[in-house]
Amino acid sequence: MKHAMIDIETLGIGIGVPLFEIGVCVFQPKEKRIIDSIQFNVDLLDVVLSTGFVPQQRTIDWWRQQEYDPRCQPRLSLKDALLGLNHVLQEHGVTHVWGNSPSFDCAILEAHYEAIGLKEPWSYSKELDFRTIKWLYRDYVGLELGEIPLVKHNAREDAVQQTELLLRMLP
Repeated sequence: MKHAMIDIETLGIGIGVPLFEIGVCVFQPKEKRIIDSIQFNVDLLDVVLSTGFVPQQRTIDWWRQQEYDPRCQPRLSLKDALLGLNHVLQEHGVTHVWGNSPSFDCAILEAHYEAIGLKEPWSYSKELDFRTIKWLYRDYVGLELGEIPLVKHNAREDAVQQTELLLRMLP
């Protein structure tokens, strides 16, 4: 059974905000093994024009203060990025998708799928929540996980880090 940790980077908070990166890390939880990771860099202008989602100024200002600058990456159309994500999940036979919070990552992705007339490639019943597992592990098991030094606020790097932390927590 394979799972996928999904992380996105957006220009706002809430469902109707444009995304510009989709990171996915495919892994096998029982074997505690990462299989693949990829990032889809999405053309922001295409997202805005095809969805009508508008960036939030506060988030734009926040991005300007970050060390990582996502603007220098080659970009795909939103449709190509979402179809690419579909392909990765199908190619690996992913049964469950994780988000740092499904109410953020998965919900925003679902809004983008819907806005361009595509169906997300997972069922709501197969969405899992990394943030809750991490909180339970820290507060109820009493162990700190530490951080894995990667580029912060890069969707693929964040998905890989979250996966590595999750694999550390599994028995």
